[in-house]
Amino acid sequence: MDSKACLRYQVSSLCGADSEDKITTGKRKHEDDEPVFEQIENTSNPARCPVKMFECYLSKSPQNLNQRMDVFYLQPECSVSSDSPVWYTSTSLDRNTLEHMLVRVLLVKDIYDKDNYELDEDID
Repeated sequence: MDSKACLRYQVSSLCGADSEDKITTGKRKHEDDEPVFEQIENTSNPARCPVKMFECYLSKSPQNLNQRMDVFYLQPECSVSSDSPVWYTSTSLDRNTLEHMLVRVLLVKDIYDKDNYELDEDID
């Protein structure tokens, strides 16, 4: 059986330090009780594989940040070529920039979903 790499996410690590553990029936919820989500490597299509994309992101990030857990989304370098060894600065993206990016991604997704829905209706 071939082993596949995966990305693992734990809810507490995604929420960051600004959120508090929920108190359930008078007891603190333990990290062990929190769900862990996994994204399995897509070996059939490496160009669309989240594991490979993350590995590429790490390889193009400054090496001194690879072990830090408090910085993830980094500012892109202003002018780099695709063969440059580093594509990102050591500065993290601010919350407003991330929010604007998410809104744009969700808008594009909504437009794409709407277009596909209309195409499905036309076929019927």
